[in-house]
Amino acid sequence: MSLTRTEIVEQLQKIVGNDRVVTDEPTLQQRSIDNFRKLQSIFGVYTMPLPAAVAMVSNTDEVSRVLAFADQNGVNVVARTGGTATEGGLETPVENSVVIDGGLMNKIIKIDAYNMQATAECGVPLQLLEDQVRELGLTTGHSPQSKPIASMGGLVATRS
Repeated sequence: MSLTRTEIVEQLQKIVGNDRVVTDEPTLQQRSIDNFRKLQSIFGVYTMPLPAAVAMVSNTDEVSRVLAFADQNGVNVVARTGGTATEGGLETPVENSVVIDGGLMNKIIKIDAYNMQATAECGVPLQLLEDQVRELGLTTGHSPQSKPIASMGGLVATRS
């Protein structure tokens, strides 16, 4: 037996707190698609199944706990931080999915200029990282038009 939308929301609230489980319809509509369906977003015509909720995770323990809950209960999960994908990979094709948003995980942990490596959480905005590495004479080398809206989680996921 699959969980109801209400049961999913209640369990997520136990994991990340009531204030970090988003269930308002406009947000759920926006999070059901990515830029692959740009016209739907522009005209407000959403045809993909709505997720049950968006879980705003703030650390890896919360991510692990949300994923364990989803796995144990057969709940589809879409990991999303930036949201600019253009291949349909951020869509919620299954009703009552859970969108895990890592935007609160936004710390740059370490920049190693010698090895030209950065360690960052998934919610670090590309522009922030770019600004910091440029001070060291380096660059991320990513497309300039993405810098204001991209985040590390999405960039790494597309290259994995």
